[in-house]
Amino acid sequence: MLSLVVLDAHVVVTPRESTAGAEQIYTVRVPAEGTVSSTSIELEIPEGMHVMQVAAGDGYTFDVKKDGNRIVSITWRREIKPKEFALFTFTAHNPQPGAMQWKAH
Repeated sequence: MLSLVVLDAHVVVTPRESTAGAEQIYTVRVPAEGTVSSTSIELEIPEGMHVMQVAAGDGYTFDVKKDGNRIVSITWRREIKPKEFALFTFTAHNPQPGAMQWKAH
């Protein structure tokens, strides 16, 4: 089993557990809290995880940062108004068993 933990309690990546070595669709839930809109989120991809596809969607754009052929971070851009949230998805091949941490900025 692969356990995944998000450092920023407000950004949530699901599922929280996944099968090691499997192909998995992940969903990133990004809320806008307070009185100011959020405009972007950068998610660092844990070492050993290989992103295969980032889903396109209405109302947002995304960029990926690579190290060689491996995607090491995804930045989504969208206005998320206060008290609202946005969902973003990507597909990845999971690494071997163990705990991993997501870092969101």
